[in-house]
Amino acid sequence: MRRVEILKVDGKGRITIPRNVREVLGIEGGSHVVMVADLDKGEIVILPGATKEGTVVELSIVFKDKPGSLAKIVEKMSQIGINQLSTNCKTVKKGEKAECIIIAEVKGDPKKIEDALKKIDEVIDVFVYTLPKP
Repeated sequence: MRRVEILKVDGKGRITIPRNVREVLGIEGGSHVVMVADLDKGEIVILPGATKEGTVVELSIVFKDKPGSLAKIVEKMSQIGINQLSTNCKTVKKGEKAECIIIAEVKGDPKKIEDALKKIDEVIDVFVYTLPKP
């Protein structure tokens, strides 16, 4: 289900997420959300799901563009407990290279994610950026 709303920005740059949307997405007062501002597209996306206990990271994973590569990456991410909040994958060069940019919540040391993903044969490079806690 998709919902489109027009929201008013107040004098301090704040918006209010409508109650019915907050309820459906499980966003409660005091919880955290992740904002992704894509300056090239001119859009802002608000993602629910960030908890106070977890660390939010942006992963850039470059891998071989061949059947099964992405499945191996996703399986490893599941095994190490990565909660994906947003995923955007694209082919960089058909049959050679692809890339995923993933916003995710992790528990534990984000450096372990990089090490675990780099062990996958199909992975060419991994960059993990830890977003600062609010």
